Amino acid sequence: MGRHHGGLERRESAERRAETIVNEELKRRGWDRNELKRRRKADPSKVQVARRLRKERTMNWQWIAASLAMGVAGYAAACVRELLKQSRGGFGKYANLRNRPVFRQLWRTILSSAARCSGVQGIPRANWRSQCA
Repeated sequence: MGRHHGGLERRESAERRAETIVNEELKRRGWDRNELKRRRKADPSKVQVARRLRKERTMNWQWIAASLAMGVAGYAAACVRELLKQSRGGFGKYANLRNRPVFRQLWRTILSSAARCSGVQGIPRANWRSQCA
């Protein structure tokens, strides 16, 4: 689309592309539009489709929630955020730090001191207080 196209044409084009993604995902899962309505709002497959739409297209949450029958926009966004948290492996907002050397060393130190204090690695339970205090 060129510079001479207005906002309406751009929005319609983005909407068509997003509809294509929704249709691809429905076909891949063997669903139809009625199946979308039948499944619960936070169905994991719906949340994955919503994540893909948000990642690949510029559609807003209202459009995504309406087209996937996920309720209101805020609920759809919260479901996708929760999926992202789970996929980060429990590190939450620090997920991008886990591969940095300083963070890895700190994490190893935390884990080794936790193991030492729990009586693992050959330290008798009777002596753990003196070493962990």
